[in-house]
Amino acid sequence: MSSLLDKNKDIPEDGRNKYGFIIIAIFMIWLFFPNNNSFIKLSYLFDNIIYQCAKITHANVKPGYIHHRNNAISLAKAYPKKSSRSLKEMDKAIKTTPAGSAYVKKLYRERALIKLFYGDKAGALKDYKLVDELKAEDTLRVGILLADDSKFSEAAGYCEKIINHNDEVVSGYICLSYVYEKAGYMDAALHIYDLLEGLKPDNYMVYKERALLKQKMGDIDGAEEDFKKAKAIYPLFNKNDESFTEKVMQLKELPLSLI
Repeated sequence: MSSLLDKNKDIPEDGRNKYGFIIIAIFMIWLFFPNNNSFIKLSYLFDNIIYQCAKITHANVKPGYIHHRNNAISLAKAYPKKSSRSLKEMDKAIKTTPAGSAYVKKLYRERALIKLFYGDKAGALKDYKLVDELKAEDTLRVGILLADDSKFSEAAGYCEKIINHNDEVVSGYICLSYVYEKAGYMDAALHIYDLLEGLKPDNYMVYKERALLKQKMGDIDGAEEDFKKAKAIYPLFNKNDESFTEKVMQLKELPLSLI
């Protein structure tokens, strides 16, 4: 009588190889499938496994609020069209931050960016208002968000904060012009760029943004003239590129990384 081991030996070796190859092939297709963000999903999975193992073994483990913060960022990058899981993790990060920690302000800023990434402008503005000190790019975003919410005087104040930093003067004036445009004062918005041209005549962004505004005002010839000036300063310029404010507000990639 043949043993069970002998029967197992009767299974063709090429059959086992065949199934193994199929499994590997399916995994590789999943891993490299376009827009599936599989590497990020794997990284998220492994990070959580390592974190849980570290907690069980009482090894050196990162603080819980940092873990949840990293999870939020990974989930946002892995699922750019589904916000609930990412924001739930960021909420946990904020709730588990030690009382009195200044780090919570950073988490409010990062949650604002995640909300903006998902298109929640009202939520982003609400979180930004909880941050004491904003970076220049965040100050610009708040100014734009306030202008979109028809809070023009407050928006102009944020733009002026940017202008007061000489290295950010161009973005500050672009912000201020945007506020006037949203308020319906198109001529005033255009005049801002005329002033900026005198300050920064060699910056192609001045002419690009003024050209886009002139297009909205129906001055096609004036827009083309400014596009040519921008091209002369920066040969790689493309007049079909999105505007400065659109680029700042429409986050195609989340500008946050794991720590």
